[in-house]
Amino acid sequence: MSYAPKRPSIGKAKRARIFLAHEGVCWLCKAKIGADEAYDIDHQVSRELGGSDEDDNLAPAHKQCHKIKSAADVKAIAKSNRIRRQADPETRRQTKHPIRSGPTNWPKRAFPQRLKHTGD
Repeated sequence: MSYAPKRPSIGKAKRARIFLAHEGVCWLCKAKIGADEAYDIDHQVSRELGGSDEDDNLAPAHKQCHKIKSAADVKAIAKSNRIRRQADPETRRQTKHPIRSGPTNWPKRAFPQRLKHTGD
């Protein structure tokens, strides 16, 4: 379940503007992206973790670098979603065996008296 709103695709003009702003350097490995190399525009802070679609949060990344970073983000996003679910009473998972409260009969029988040791 995704908590981030659906975003529109990044247009060609915005891709070019971001690529030039970063001088064609992959923000993850700091290597120059060649003219014939495939690259993605990546969110530096994932949208699921509170990042935005603003230009200052977007940067070019090699496809392979982006794939590795996105795989690492999955764990952080899953934890974030768990925390959100726990905080939201509508989506909080209900326990199978709720703790019952109320009067109890404990102890049902009296404790036996301690026997005195007579010392043999």
